Amino acid sequence: MAKIAIVGCGAITESAHLPAVLRSPATEVAALVDTISPRAAALARKYALRCVVCKHLTEVLDNVDGVLIATPNSSHYYLAEIALSHQVPVLIENP
Repeated sequence: MAKIAIVGCGAITESAHLPAVLRSPATEVAALVDTISPRAAALARKYALRCVVCKHLTEVLDNVDGVLIATPNSSHYYLAEIALSHQVPVLIENP
């Protein structure tokens, strides 16, 4: 089972990305990452997730198989570069 970190816990993650990951028998939500940690924690509680909740992607890269980036466009390059430099595959949510 692939362990996924979702970076960005706003509306698109709550309404689309997280439900999609949870429906897949091939994936597990290993981490929710958001600079506003209470937002990520609230999402984890809402879906009864037992995953890491943190502010920065670097905190979880050693423990995930992939990263889904759902943050503002201006942060996509920075976050993807961090994940890819750790050999972690990335999916970027496009506008």
